Amino acid sequence: MWPLSSLIAALAVVAITHWVYRWRNPKCNGKLPPGSMGWPLLGESIQFFAPNRTWDTPPFIKKRIQRYGSIFRTSFVGMKVIVSTDGDLNYKVFQQEDQFQSWYPESMTRVFGKQNPSVLYGYLHKYLKNMMLHLVGYGGLKKMLSEVETEAVKAIEKWAEQGTTVELKAAIADMLKERRENPNDVNSDFFDFVVEELKQDDTIVTEAIALDMMFMLLFASYETTTLALLVAVKLLTENPKALKELTEEHEKILEMRENP
Repeated sequence: MWPLSSLIAALAVVAITHWVYRWRNPKCNGKLPPGSMGWPLLGESIQFFAPNRTWDTPPFIKKRIQRYGSIFRTSFVGMKVIVSTDGDLNYKVFQQEDQFQSWYPESMTRVFGKQNPSVLYGYLHKYLKNMMLHLVGYGGLKKMLSEVETEAVKAIEKWAEQGTTVELKAAIADMLKERRENPNDVNSDFFDFVVEELKQDDTIVTEAIALDMMFMLLFASYETTTLALLVAVKLLTENPKALKELTEEHEKILEMRENP
């Protein structure tokens, strides 16, 4: 009995050791960059998602750049990944985006929708990206920025009067439905632009894609814009000299506009 138990235990140890080795040394048709895969399945998820207070590059990335270089392998949320902080490589990837596919955890896909631009790729992704840039690019923002605050305040006040929790995605769907039923004469915001796009016979945009896209834009703009403004205000407050130089620079720009 004991020899059989010992044999089973030995086989189990060998199998687990082999599994761990395969996890930490994944197969690849080419040459993998240096790095650590962490624990099986868990990977380096804990280190990656650990909160930090730095305004700089996250410690997880910075430590691995120092140890492995600008391109390294790792794993988190059960996925094996290669992280690139190399500018030339990243530029090349973005120039060939039709050959690459974005990936996000399934939990994020459930939140943003299965047809949001971040999970689409190829021609459809490029089409939606150009569509968004047409509106939220420099020219589009310049036209509608003055109306954003007014419309946002109106919507928030309306939701506050309801006295109940607002399901954001459902609210966006209702707003889109209302705009489709009562379109504006002139396109002035993203809803108008989406409604106009949905009217086209040759469009590849469906209402589901449009809703996922608008819902994702809310999160994307919130994270990037608020964080950038927060950091800018904090750093300028702590650096009066930089604030003075920036103020003088903008005053000169305004003077040039008034007296070209």
